[in-house]
Amino acid sequence: MVANGPTYKLVNTTFQERNKSWERLGKDLLEDTYKDILGSSKFTGAQTVSCIEGKSTPIDKTTAIYAYIGKNYQVSDFDYFWKSQTMDHLTKDRKGTPTDLNLLFINMLHRANVNAYPV
Repeated sequence: MVANGPTYKLVNTTFQERNKSWERLGKDLLEDTYKDILGSSKFTGAQTVSCIEGKSTPIDKTTAIYAYIGKNYQVSDFDYFWKSQTMDHLTKDRKGTPTDLNLLFINMLHRANVNAYPV
C-alpha cells in the first residue's frame, strides 16, 4: 500500500486507485481480498462445530476457538498483510503467518455465529 496524498493505493497488482479512506480500504479488503477465506466453511465447519460443542455464549465460543487454534496451529516466521495461502493449505499443514491464523480465527468465529472482523 502506498500513500498518495490523502488516498492509498494497493500495489500488489497493477497500480490503480482503490479507495480514498481507511474505511474504504477496509471495505475493499473484506469484499475483494478476504471474501473467499472468510466466507468458506468447507475446511472449518466440522472443526468449529466440535470446538464449540457445549458452548452457548459468544465469549465461551471465542475462548474455545482461540484455544483450539493456539493448540493445533503453528505460526510461521514472518507476516504478510495479505493471506499467504489458501484455507485448504492452512488447515492441512496447520501452519501459517499471523495474518493467516487471524483470518482462520475470524472464519471459525463466523461459523460459530460470532461477529468478528479483521483489524
